[in-house]
Formats: sequence, C-alpha cells, structure tokens
Amino acid sequence: MGCWKVLETGCLRRIGMWATWRCAARVVVCGGLIICGVCGCKRKPPLPEVYLNRANDATYVEQLQEMRVRQIEVAEVQMAIARQMTQHVERVKAAFPQGVGEDTLNAALAEDPAWQELEAQAKAQADLAQQVWEACRDAIRARMLEQDRAEQDVQAGRAKAVDKPLHERIADDAKKE
Repeated sequence: MGCWKVLETGCLRRIGMWATWRCAARVVVCGGLIICGVCGCKRKPPLPEVYLNRANDATYVEQLQEMRVRQIEVAEVQMAIARQMTQHVERVKAAFPQGVGEDTLNAALAEDPAWQELEAQAKAQADLAQQVWEACRDAIRARMLEQDRAEQDVQAGRAKAVDKPLHERIADDAKKE
C-alpha cells in the first residue's frame, strides 16, 4: 500500500481536507515544473570559437590570396598601358628630327588623340589600383581589429580559441613536406 493510499484512508480523509491537500500538491509539482522549464535548468550556450592568429584562419588566408590576385591583375593592366605609352613616345620621337627638346615632344603628345586616350586609360587604371589597394588595406585592418577583439574575448572567457597549438602546426607542416 503506497503512501498516498495511507494518507487517503488515514486522518486527512477523516478531517475532510484530503482533496485540498491533493490539489495543493498538484499545484506545487506543476508550478515547480513550469518554473524549472521557464526560468531554470537552462544550459549555457556554447562559447563562440575564434582564431587568435589570423594566419590560421583559412577564410582570411583565402581572402588575402584573392586580394593578391586582384592586385596583380590591375598591375598587369597598368604595365601594358605603360608599355603602350612608351612605344607611342618612341614613335612620336622618331617622327621629329634629332635634337628636338622635351617641350616640343610634350606639346606634340598633348595634341595627339591616341596619347590622350592612353593617358585617360592610365589615370583610370591608377584610380582603380588605388581603390583595390584601399579595399585590401581596410580588409586587413578590420581582420586585425577582429583578432584583437577575439584575444580580449578569450581572456575574458567569452570565447574559445580554435587555433592549433604551435607543436601541432609544426607537425602538420612536416607531414606536408
């Protein structure tokens, strides 16, 4: 015979308060479950994983590679335009008699529409190169600031470092070679 049966048949039944006690017990149990479900028994969310050394972050290294490729592409176009400009100067110089001064040559180039087109292309490419360089600089600066915040978060216990320890990285590099 369980304890509820004993209480049911015992003195509480005789007093006439059994129904009241049973209702109160249900309220306490259900209330406790609701409070535990709503307020308590929560698990802490896992700590975010961060890289303390940006060189270990594969996405950052890929971003650097893409920036490098973009800078090389822009520089190659600039070099091609510079070669065309040099060839054009040589052609114009060949058309003049020997001993003509730089002022005369510059005046002839200023009137030449092909030279003006090359200068416009060179200026546009130089502006593009400047924009690419600034975008790369800003991306690197942002990643450096992110790395600094990550170091502060790890020290404060708000994040977890995912960098491989140095001895593991050395072992991985040795395996690759």
